[in-house]
Order: sequence, then C-alpha cells, then structure tokens
Amino acid sequence: MSKLLSSSIISIMLVALALVYPVTAEPNAITNVEFAELLVNVLNIELPAGTEALSDQEYYEVVANILASRGIGFLVDLPASGTMTAGTLADVAYALVGGTDNLTSNQKIDYLVIRTFMENVDANSTVSLTFASDTLNNPAFIDAVAEAYEGTEGGDIGDPLAGGGGPGPIPEDTAS
Repeated sequence: MSKLLSSSIISIMLVALALVYPVTAEPNAITNVEFAELLVNVLNIELPAGTEALSDQEYYEVVANILASRGIGFLVDLPASGTMTAGTLADVAYALVGGTDNLTSNQKIDYLVIRTFMENVDANSTVSLTFASDTLNNPAFIDAVAEAYEGTEGGDIGDPLAGGGGPGPIPEDTAS
C-alpha cells in the first residue's frame, strides 16, 4: 500500500513539474533559413524574382532584409545555418502582433503564452518546424496579426500597402 501511495505521489509531482516548467529544446531544431521560408509561406511575403536560385544564406538575407524594412529586424544578424531559438521566434511573433514595448524575449514569450499564441518555452530552447508552424498558424495568433494590420490599405500582410511596419514585399523600383 505504501509503494502505491509513493508512486502516486511521485506521479503527481512529475505532472506538477511539467506544468510549472517550460518545454525544453526540441529534438528536430529548425535552422534560421527554414524559419525564414516558413515566414514567407505563412505571411504571404512576395519575394523578388530570382530569389529561388539564391544560396540559403543569400535567400535568408533577402527575407531578413524584407522583414527589417518593415520594422522586424530580429533576423538580420543571425546566420542562415544557425538554429532558431524560441526567443527569436517570440521576438518576431510579438512584433507581428503589433508589440512595441521594449521587452525581453522571456517577457514576450510570457505575453504570447498568456494570449494562447504559443506554448511556454525557455527563450534559449531551439524550436522544431512543428512548433514554429503551430505558433505562426495558431488561429488566435493569426487573428491578432490581422488586427494589428486592420485599417491599413490593402490589408494583406504581404501587400506593399499594408503599412504599420509589418512585413511585405520590397516595393518595385519605379524610377526607371
């Protein structure tokens, strides 16, 4: 009887610990370039012609610069082959929902978790494609991003007229 009670107490403690402590590193971490590709697909970002022929590093730099030109510069100085962390994912996601406060990555994660946009994770943990995709395709997150861009001309995040500092395609050079 005491062995049964002991194992029950241990089981309860393990469940409690799992609820209190955030998820740790994902076994199949994605690279920064894979995250950039996910952003392009999820956000409908139009890329310049010929982008598909670029190396991974060049492709990544194009996407990072497009986002930076729209006020989301968190990817600019990261290597394409580096692994995506939950902190960087949170930085980008927070900016996409219109976050403007100067918060730490952990505070941004807290903000996103409270609003059910993402699971609680440690900012230094790497993330899998599944985790990043689930976060960016979360219906509550999508609604918040749409709300951040509401009232802008065009309305689509990938639209060059979307405004609001959000991501969009590079405007074409009409000077020629």
